Amino acid sequence: METFTFHPNATGYDAVNAYALAHAAKLAYADESAIRRTVDARWDFPKIRFFNKRDTQGYAAANDTLLILSFRGTEPTHLRDWMTALRIKQVEVKGAGPGAAVHVGFQEALDRVWDEVFTTFRLFLKRQTVWITGHSLGGALAMLAAQRLRVEGLDFNGLYTFGSPRVGNPTFCGSCDQAFSSRAFRFVNNNDVVTRVPGRIVGYDHLGTLKYFDHEGALRENLSYWEAFLDRVQGKWEDFLQPGTDGLKDHPMDRYIECLQKYV
Repeated sequence: METFTFHPNATGYDAVNAYALAHAAKLAYADESAIRRTVDARWDFPKIRFFNKRDTQGYAAANDTLLILSFRGTEPTHLRDWMTALRIKQVEVKGAGPGAAVHVGFQEALDRVWDEVFTTFRLFLKRQTVWITGHSLGGALAMLAAQRLRVEGLDFNGLYTFGSPRVGNPTFCGSCDQAFSSRAFRFVNNNDVVTRVPGRIVGYDHLGTLKYFDHEGALRENLSYWEAFLDRVQGKWEDFLQPGTDGLKDHPMDRYIECLQKYV
């Protein structure tokens, strides 16, 4: 993405912003020097700060109109380590009502960098609009960060996640949806397996407005459970005997960008 086109004052879903934030989410996988070159020289964001502690990486970038917070994801094979019986335990969180709880591993990952994130917001944020994004594990961290910013009195304008796992129990997700579902958009690419963990059977749910790419890459909304189920079956059937696993092939950030590009 050579130029960073964005609608900073958009309300509700915006396809241009979705495409830009998808690139911001992908950029989180690059090394710090590459990120700095891109956001400063090509995207015109002169302020940047990196967060890097153990399994948690990301960056914040700001100019006079925008502040973007982007979290890095992880490989699906690594994400399996987060889904062990020990790490899918839930921990209660503040600001989302009684009984609201989230994945303890995701919460601990965000805790490692939160002081730096919050300090950066206090330093960078003047009158810009705030946008949060992430892919895979980064999407989960982005969701938790959005809710925590609100608790800290620093609201955001848009939350766009890609291929995110489930992050919390229905109480937490319901509270977040009530507060900001009109600004939170969760992209799922057909059979992306990461979006199906941790399971509902162990007390997890999604938050945000679903934006679903079907097996042909078309953006679908307001799908019923059975429509989504049949589309996933169709995607698996068309992938039959092709190299790799459909659920893993649908997960990379590049696949999401390819789908979004058609709508810009």
